[in-house]
Amino acid sequence: MSDEPLTLTVLAKFHREVIAPEFARIAEHLARHDARFDTIDGHFDAIDKRFDRLETEYHMLVAGLKRVE
Repeated sequence: MSDEPLTLTVLAKFHREVIAPEFARIAEHLARHDARFDTIDGHFDAIDKRFDRLETEYHMLVAGLKRVE
């Protein structure tokens, strides 16, 4: 360890050189993650709409078959 006394200047330097870059790296990683999540979320929404249409069509077919029977 350094023999340098722990002062506000030393803490500010440590923050600037160690903590701030790490937080910036984490924020960048989260931004990329959020962008990928938004893309995946869009795909899930599209799939959900397709299933909703298929379910509606299924119920219409079942009702039509009951009328035929």
